[in-house]
Amino acid sequence: ALKLLITVPVLFALNDTVVRAVSSYIGKHSATLSIWEPDGLIALSDRVGVLGFLSYGHFIEAGERENFLTYIPLTEPPPRAAVRRSVEKYVRADALPSRALPNVILVHAESTFDPNDVLNLAKPIENSLFYTHYGAEDPMVHVRGPMYVNVIGGGSWVSEFELVTGLDSRLFGVAGRFTHASLSQYTRNTFPRYMRARGYATAVFTNVEGGFYNYGNGYLNYGYEQFLGGNTIGYGARDIPIMQAALDFPLGGPEAPFFKHVLLAENHAPHWCNPEYADVYEDIAFAGEADELMICALKEYARQAKLTEQAVAMARGFLEAEKARTGRDYVLAVYGDHQPYSFTGGGSAEHNMGLDFSAVRADFSKRKTILEIISSLPNPLECCGDVPVPATLLPTLISSYIATSVSDLYLPENLYQYDHCGRDWIGELIATSFYGRADAGDDRKCGRFETLVAAYKASGVIQDLVSAKAATASASAVAPAGVTGFAGTCLDAAGNLQISVTASGTWFGAAPRFRVMLDDTYLGEVVVENALENADRQIEASEIAASAAQFRFSVPITAKPETLWLYFINDNWAGPDLPGDTDLWIKSITVSDRQFMAPELEFNPTGSMRGNHLGEWFRFATNGHVLLDLPDSFCN
Repeated sequence: ALKLLITVPVLFALNDTVVRAVSSYIGKHSATLSIWEPDGLIALSDRVGVLGFLSYGHFIEAGERENFLTYIPLTEPPPRAAVRRSVEKYVRADALPSRALPNVILVHAESTFDPNDVLNLAKPIENSLFYTHYGAEDPMVHVRGPMYVNVIGGGSWVSEFELVTGLDSRLFGVAGRFTHASLSQYTRNTFPRYMRARGYATAVFTNVEGGFYNYGNGYLNYGYEQFLGGNTIGYGARDIPIMQAALDFPLGGPEAPFFKHVLLAENHAPHWCNPEYADVYEDIAFAGEADELMICALKEYARQAKLTEQAVAMARGFLEAEKARTGRDYVLAVYGDHQPYSFTGGGSAEHNMGLDFSAVRADFSKRKTILEIISSLPNPLECCGDVPVPATLLPTLISSYIATSVSDLYLPENLYQYDHCGRDWIGELIATSFYGRADAGDDRKCGRFETLVAAYKASGVIQDLVSAKAATASASAVAPAGVTGFAGTCLDAAGNLQISVTASGTWFGAAPRFRVMLDDTYLGEVVVENALENADRQIEASEIAASAAQFRFSVPITAKPETLWLYFINDNWAGPDLPGDTDLWIKSITVSDRQFMAPELEFNPTGSMRGNHLGEWFRFATNGHVLLDLPDSFCN
């Protein structure tokens, strides 16, 4: 069923109402559904039926990712000098390596957090992975502190995506919750590719089956040369055997350093006490009221965290042995992907155990995990102390052991983000996109948000669909040899091309907004203030048509125009059986003195982009775009 979910093209045509109804159902039942897990997906299919499950499956694969992929930033990326100033606060530019590249192991410590910081305990629990009570000082530990993640309780693949791209999953709306299936195929300049470009042999190791929700293909899409899943290293969830299999696997060579990404699994929720370990459990007590089951869960967590600690020690021992054998230095980085449902609540009853730790919690964000970087190299970092580090920053920090200059760092803009915005530049966890939605939490965003979006668009980590389309559209618009200007018949006396769009619509929460692009030129964004509010009643098509207005654009051009793009960007919907809906209606586009009616606009629906022609109008049912290919004879 999962393979069908990923591949069947007929899903493009599935009903918009079904998709929205299932999405609404998931939102209302998120406390009892655990759709991060295989059993959660099975439960979802049982509750919404085959049609609903397949519809939603395609929706999450294609979902709101296009809001970022087609987004046109309203400002420029930060100046290079500004980025460099931020970088030099955290990275010693004079200490960047000019030596042989180190071997690198990146360890995904499943569900690992520091309970001494997150919970109120009567006495500390010691573990070298816990940044508050780690034992003896170690000069090779360059970073040890809290990390801030964008998932609570579950959702490892979200943190995995952020660690291999350096991008925040929330930029992609609901698609950011299912990254391997929905986003991996659009990745380009990722951290694994950065490593490969510098001569690294790369591989990822996990006990997860590669066919689960595009897991294996997802990692290959991210740029790893090899994916070693459960069918190769075994399906057991024990950290020590997983680590041993990863260490035993030959990678690299005399001339090629290796980059191994090892995904551990042992500390996954739930955390039921096991009588077999009664003699192993630590004596644990909370500084507050806690029942025996809560105490027992923490004892089991601490026991499993010791096994994770041992697996990390194995990796370090292996790297030390390799250094002694080959002379090659090493970097060992460890991160926690999220706190487990056992301690956060949420998810399914099977995973959260019915426990509530609110009365003994010190960290109510539920987003703090652990971060550690250990290296035999001189420390190039002046980061990060007790301030939580966003998960997206880790690949940039690791690259400081590899880059030869500031400009050679991986995604140095992440240090600019950290410098100006701290641990969270978006401001909160939200399941929808941050592009124009009424519930987008704009007031919580960092003031540099738009500048950073422009930087991430320009980075090439994710394919920019607008630039790709614009490049295609403008490729044939090259002026003939010897022609240095353009004097087409479509221009006004000032040499500008005049464009107007006749539009109307409905609004719920906010009026519809659209952007216009001509070839590779962004013309602007407008708000359709004449749209009719429909929060309390359905609006008739005749009413929408009667409220139409024109929106004008003027642009100087130096070559024959070829293609015009119109993007609807802020769809909103009240939910099943409710009238509220923000839709954009387009009647015509006039370019110079030539009017093109809605039936002449090209629209290619997908699972996430839906609309329909209604007589002389075109109605966007979701965010999306139409295009107008101007005739060859136009503007000659």
